[in-house]
Amino acid sequence: MKQAFRLDEVVRLTGLSASQIKTLARRRIVPSGRDKDGPFWGFRELRALRRIKAFLDQGMDLERLIRGLRRLDPEDLPRLELRGRRLLLRRGDVLLEPGGQLCLDFSPLCPQTLDLSPTTAEGWFYLGLSREAQGDQSGALLAYQKALELDPQHADSLVNLGNLHYQEGDLSQAKERYFEALIIEPDHPEASFNLGCLLMEEAEPAMAAVFFRRVVEKDPEFSDAYFCLGEALLLIDRTREARIWLKRYLSVDPQGPYAPLARKLLKGGSP
Repeated sequence: MKQAFRLDEVVRLTGLSASQIKTLARRRIVPSGRDKDGPFWGFRELRALRRIKAFLDQGMDLERLIRGLRRLDPEDLPRLELRGRRLLLRRGDVLLEPGGQLCLDFSPLCPQTLDLSPTTAEGWFYLGLSREAQGDQSGALLAYQKALELDPQHADSLVNLGNLHYQEGDLSQAKERYFEALIIEPDHPEASFNLGCLLMEEAEPAMAAVFFRRVVEKDPEFSDAYFCLGEALLLIDRTREARIWLKRYLSVDPQGPYAPLARKLLKGGSP
């Protein structure tokens, strides 16, 4: 029986977005495990993520949910129930009431009230993630901008804002946001990777290779960067080194999204 699930499988099985899953892992709410093939989640984590998705579907805001879950043992997550305005913990046949040590009191959150303004940059960032998951790109854009008004050093908001500009085809704005994020957090892997991808679109493979290399040096489990570095090196005629990275990609992610193209390139195909 399968014990480890990769990010694309977790997205499919839980209904959460990749951004939400990564955020929950990074904030240590539902942490991922790691092996030679990169991050993975087990059955227990899948159950926890599905539970979180159910709360989000009931209208709970992600930022408030994460803030509350930080106060709990992860083992308690399956026993949480949303009752009106409160998230309650079930102990046998008992639901802990307001004022109980583990009772988490939330304001009523339904779709009509999700636009209540957070008061912190983190709050706006999480609201942006929620808006993205709902397909509300303009709402997400506004939320990330609000986060940056409160904290201009919030690198994750800069990266996600850059991603939205990238999706809209505004490469100039996307590039600026990625560079700003890297000034604040030079080792931010997603900022470096996404900037590398953008530079590839602008036919700048030599510069793209610089950023892909930064990713693999700082985050060796970011397997897609292996492929992209190999592809960029091929385009600047550094074939021997390119083959090393393409082979490394296949060794860590043989069923990954770039695996067919990596095999083609290793056989002498064109990027």
